[in-house]
Amino acid sequence: MRHRFAVGQAVVLANPRKDSRHIYYIIQLIPETSHEPQYRLEEVKSGITCVGAESDIKRAKAQ
Repeated sequence: MRHRFAVGQAVVLANPRKDSRHIYYIIQLIPETSHEPQYRLEEVKSGITCVGAESDIKRAKAQ
């Protein structure tokens, strides 16, 4: 399966649990190990990193 997003691209969570929308940058494409592409993400303000599946994120709107 091919990754739809690229390293350096800004994304947000597709279904945020809170009103605040945190912006993440894709810092790594994770090699295929499951049924959908995964990404290592870094939150802009806090610098916290996490892993998200392609269905969990969407492109951030230009600000």
